[in-house]
Amino acid sequence: MSALNGTYHETDSVFFDESDMDDHLVRLRAHVHRLNTAFSDYMRKNGEKRKIVSRGSTDGLMAEDELEAAPEDLSDGVPEEGQLLVTAAEMKEWVKEIYIKNRGKELPGNYNHVLLSELFHIQSSRWHEIAENHLETLHEKITAFVIAVLHHIARDEQVLVELLDITGGSLLRSKKAAKDELQKLLEDEKQQPITYNHYYTDNVQHSRQESTRKLLRKAMDETRRYDWNGKLHVSNTSFDAEKLLGLLQKRVVVNMDGQACAEALAGLSAYYKVAMKTFVDNVCRQVVERHLLRTLPDLFCPEIVALFSDEELRRIAAESSDNIEKRQQLRELHKSLGDSLQDLRR
Repeated sequence: MSALNGTYHETDSVFFDESDMDDHLVRLRAHVHRLNTAFSDYMRKNGEKRKIVSRGSTDGLMAEDELEAAPEDLSDGVPEEGQLLVTAAEMKEWVKEIYIKNRGKELPGNYNHVLLSELFHIQSSRWHEIAENHLETLHEKITAFVIAVLHHIARDEQVLVELLDITGGSLLRSKKAAKDELQKLLEDEKQQPITYNHYYTDNVQHSRQESTRKLLRKAMDETRRYDWNGKLHVSNTSFDAEKLLGLLQKRVVVNMDGQACAEALAGLSAYYKVAMKTFVDNVCRQVVERHLLRTLPDLFCPEIVALFSDEELRRIAAESSDNIEKRQQLRELHKSLGDSLQDLRR
């Protein structure tokens, strides 16, 4: 429990402080935190199937959300296995292709719910492999921890072998339960997107505001250049205000299919972030904690031992035949030496 709770100095501190023990191995809670954090960071940076990057003449490909990051965090332009690096324009083109394939009875400028669903399912298609790799890594580390604990407490080789066999089977069953739980989470992600998280609506609204701002900025630039001879000056009169409004309306031209695709892309980006964070938390809580960690105290607890048959207890704790034979030989030698000593005293 000390290893699970991270209280390494309450009991058996010698085990956690032994110089030949790897802290990453025996200080289990700390190591699980590191692995879960690495999993979360990897999902955030590389979880999506298509990752939007910026192309620079000298910087190569660089992730848009990493442009302001520290140098060691910058992308080197090489996509992760199974991932595609695309520009913003290429991302929009991909959304447009899926939009065209999923057109239904909706009017121009709108998109049906199937579009967002398909976009998200494609974008999240790497989650399965990433989460399974994380689960496999954690299982290996936990197994190594259990082996280290058994080596620490079991001095008899025969007992150690039996305990390793018993706990190994239990760990494999926990791993299977964890994989089954992970599969349930993945099946949920394959369904129609759904969320009540306000973060989604906040991000969609922010994206719409940004899109409107860019559209207005472009219209303002064109109005100043073509309608005001390069100099925009509006007096504080209703006439000039109406004139400016009319000129801006003339310059704002909305492509209805483009508008629908932009809305779909904004929805995808907002929902993906919400779903990804929820998925990472669920994997860490419902898969790792529930099935890999919470079951550890029950691997070889008194209640489990009480259920063993007499035969199982003898097999686990009984001495090996070699030890029994050696003990018998030592008894006979002790008797012989005692008899010889008595003969010499006579």
